[in-house]
Amino acid sequence: MCALQRTFFDESVFFDSLAERNFCFSNFFFEVQTRLFFSRPAHSRSLLVLPPINNQQTRRVHFHDFMLDVHARLRARSRVSDPLRAVAADLAPSSSSTSSSSSSSPPSVLCLDELFVHDVADAAILSRLFACLWERGTVLVATSNRAPDALYENGLQRVLFLPFIASLKQRCVVHDMCSPVDYRKLAHAHRGLWFSKPDWPEPNRELEARFREVVAAPGCHPPGEDGGKGPAAPAPRSVSVMMGRELHVPLAGGSAAYFPFADLCGKPLGSADFISLCENFHTLALDDVPLFSNDNAAAAARFVALVDTAYDHRIRLFASARGQPADLFAKVLSQAEARAAGISLPPDALVDDNLAFAKERTISRLIEAQSLSYLMDHARQHAPVLLPALEELREKEAKTGLRKN
Repeated sequence: MCALQRTFFDESVFFDSLAERNFCFSNFFFEVQTRLFFSRPAHSRSLLVLPPINNQQTRRVHFHDFMLDVHARLRARSRVSDPLRAVAADLAPSSSSTSSSSSSSPPSVLCLDELFVHDVADAAILSRLFACLWERGTVLVATSNRAPDALYENGLQRVLFLPFIASLKQRCVVHDMCSPVDYRKLAHAHRGLWFSKPDWPEPNRELEARFREVVAAPGCHPPGEDGGKGPAAPAPRSVSVMMGRELHVPLAGGSAAYFPFADLCGKPLGSADFISLCENFHTLALDDVPLFSNDNAAAAARFVALVDTAYDHRIRLFASARGQPADLFAKVLSQAEARAAGISLPPDALVDDNLAFAKERTISRLIEAQSLSYLMDHARQHAPVLLPALEELREKEAKTGLRKN
């Protein structure tokens, strides 16, 4: 049995290290096949980490990306007798079967970030998909903002999803990692990324000026892209999306894209579009984010999905908005909150349990995205040329903090 080390962690850092260091769970998972860590958004988390052993196959992926991949594979395998089992074999080609104890092949480790189900097409296939993966010896390590029993709560045809919940509870050791501390809010720092009144008298104009400044600055264009002529002026562009579609970008310069909110979240776009956007641009400017209410419920849901995708890809986000992040969701309430409000409930309140649950995560991520630590993560991943200036800023802040103390 492997020795265990207890540590606090950020799930994205943990999964990155898991993939890079090739952690092996095989010894431990003779007794425990999988683990699920859940908590409310941005709370502290505690994790059991196992020492690394060689020859372990690991894959870390955001849950939304994973399901898009699964559905694409299902379409490609539509003519075989059992497409779902074939997809499971593709996803875990060298995993050992649980029925064959003589196999020496190590099980594959699948790390799913932000396991959150809202789509009936996903809910309908998850139970059998993971039954096939577990048959092949796959080890699941996942994080979620909901406990298993709360997954896909009030979802359409949820009865089809209940066997997956039962399997999770049977096969997983579930860790509730809730904490009263929101660590993202501790890193709060405004750096000219979020423009709203009264801090900025003309938020939209400030955003456009900031966008053009970023496009002209180092870090927005790959070396040699301009052919020595200097960065080209921002212009419309299109990027490819899954299944042969195109996403129109109203204004793009180098690795930065500019969208009016209505063009990105007011249209019938989804996770595939947002993933393609984040794969083609590392900086996003979003103009005129509204206050959410019953009048723009669909746009609010898309905005939540966009923020989740941008956060997972460490995208630098600039925005002009009608208020601060918390103000945007002031009228988004759960059914319980709406009942408690009674006659004082705003007439345009958006009563939606899923959005009400997701709003705290979204607010927290919008705040963290303005922090120096997040901007440094963005620079490391997308624009290393920006790191020296950010390092210098961090040193100045550290000295300022010491003087205050």
